[in-house]
Amino acid sequence: MPRESDASIVHGDFRVDNTILDPSDLSRVRAVVDWELSTLGDPLADLGTFLACRPAVDALLDSPAATDPGFPGQLELAEQYALLSGRDITLLPFCQALAYCRSLSSRKVCTLVTCRMSRLARVSQERARLSPSC
Repeated sequence: MPRESDASIVHGDFRVDNTILDPSDLSRVRAVVDWELSTLGDPLADLGTFLACRPAVDALLDSPAATDPGFPGQLELAEQYALLSGRDITLLPFCQALAYCRSLSSRKVCTLVTCRMSRLARVSQERARLSPSC
């Protein structure tokens, strides 16, 4: 595991759908919301999460943002981040991989919980059907 590049406040779930964009200029972020996962950590973790969630932008904007010249690609976003923050992004691939793993494990947990809840609901319905009414 690589060492942290730096320490700062990190959002923990930074993606486009956790931002409020200016309706008249979608390139301006008015606010960042949903801070319950925030902590102190490596700021590249937020960038890794943002880039890992980047394909979801198309669905959110209801357009092919990935090919829109007005929306930068992953490499350009990473380079802009490095330029504006002055941070070294050498460890970014690790942070992106970690974000992908976190996303996959979250989906797996959600799927397991949903399956378990569905099974419990079926068992409960079956018991209610078999129980004599008073």
